Amino acid sequence: AEHAVEHSAGAEWAAMGLSVVVALIGLGLAALWYRRETAAPSRLALALPRLYRLVLNKYFVDELYFAAFIRPFVKLAQAAAWWDRWIVDGLVNGVRHLYIGLSEGSLAFDRYVVDGAGVNGTAYGFKSLSRLNRKLQTGEFQHYALGFLAGFVLLVIWMLIH
Repeated sequence: AEHAVEHSAGAEWAAMGLSVVVALIGLGLAALWYRRETAAPSRLALALPRLYRLVLNKYFVDELYFAAFIRPFVKLAQAAAWWDRWIVDGLVNGVRHLYIGLSEGSLAFDRYVVDGAGVNGTAYGFKSLSRLNRKLQTGEFQHYALGFLAGFVLLVIWMLIH
């Protein structure tokens, strides 16, 4: 602020007045050319083609803005979308698939090893033995006596052979 250039009020009024005069001249020429003499703009466009193209395209401000801001922003947005889809979502979905696979493996181990061989296998074994034992232990005296007699006969036969 200490080194700022100060302008006098007269210079500012002069600059404003000059810009108003230039604008009024432009308005006057436009009214003259487009209302009365319609061939003048075409002749001027042919005489100064580069200037005509520059003004027609509004000094290429839109094209420059698009090239400087819009296109880089779109490229950045596309890069961010790619990163999100293939890296972030890929990692998240990969971890999800890993944990689902591990949980399926854990479920299979629990179902077939722990429950199958351990808990249910033991229960099935005792159930089978109890069915066999049920046939041997009927609770009827004559069956026990027959078993005792058969065992005694087998013992006598064994003693006689040896």
